[in-house]
Amino acid sequence: MHPYLRYGFLMAEVEDFIPSRVIRHGVHFDFIASVENRALSEDERASLLAVVRDELEASRRLHGLFLDRTRKRDRCRILHRKLMLD
Repeated sequence: MHPYLRYGFLMAEVEDFIPSRVIRHGVHFDFIASVENRALSEDERASLLAVVRDELEASRRLHGLFLDRTRKRDRCRILHRKLMLD
């Protein structure tokens, strides 16, 4: 089992915002994205890549939590998944 893996959902050729049923049923995804067509603008591509990079960093940090048991622990440790609408 790999609890540090991140899961995303990318929908292509969606003309409107992310459908509400996807939001309801996708609560366990780490990110959901929709694109109107496959030809992304440079800004859209940069936004999507930024999310993927953030998720990669989150995966690495979570993996480190499972591997490093010798490090001094803080008395308060917080894991928080932010909601970002862009």
